Amino acid sequence: MTSENAAKMRSQVRFLFACLLLLVSGNVMLARANAYLPYLNGITAVAYRSYFDDRPFYRRCEIDRYAWKASIDAIASRSDKLRFIPDEEYNVRLALLRTSADDLANSAMLSDEGTKEFNVAEREFRKYNEMPKLILSVISIKMTNECIGRVIGTLELTSVTPVKRLWREDRVIPERRQGTVTRIEDNDVWNSKQNYTARLIEVGERIINLLVKDWSTAQLVPGDEAP
Repeated sequence: MTSENAAKMRSQVRFLFACLLLLVSGNVMLARANAYLPYLNGITAVAYRSYFDDRPFYRRCEIDRYAWKASIDAIASRSDKLRFIPDEEYNVRLALLRTSADDLANSAMLSDEGTKEFNVAEREFRKYNEMPKLILSVISIKMTNECIGRVIGTLELTSVTPVKRLWREDRVIPERRQGTVTRIEDNDVWNSKQNYTARLIEVGERIINLLVKDWSTAQLVPGDEAP
């Protein structure tokens, strides 16, 4: 076999392997999405918050939390069907509903009308309290010659015991000091001089967009609504 033929054969093998990898990856992603669809059906709103673990003593790998919050709030506010409620807003509303129900509880025993008002307020509180919570965990670790950034999006029902996971997405970004690196999930090439926080923000936005996409698909699938 000539060197030219050998090189051609190696190229064909690499092409076939790449096609196989794409097919397997696509099937894995489809299976992952389908596994979550029943839990996303019927949801109309989620509360969200961010958790940071960025080892602040490693300043080069530190995350700009203000830039992160502004960007995530902006992308979440653009969802016109699935509503995203910031954690601060959610907690204020929940406290008001709890106070209203507690105040009506004192008058519930005095009349039938008071009992009806209390029952309505209590149901409204319980329904709001049962809203799924999206937690965006942002983790940044300094290695010998790179920053490793990880963003995990987890949608949970925290009103039940044990907590029930409804949806999850996990992505990792490496950043080396020299040259360029290839991101693990989608082969986007990052230049090491790009802003580290900006990369994590883009991944956070992608995770939210993926949740909205999976949620939209779930609404088209017949089945039981999420608890």
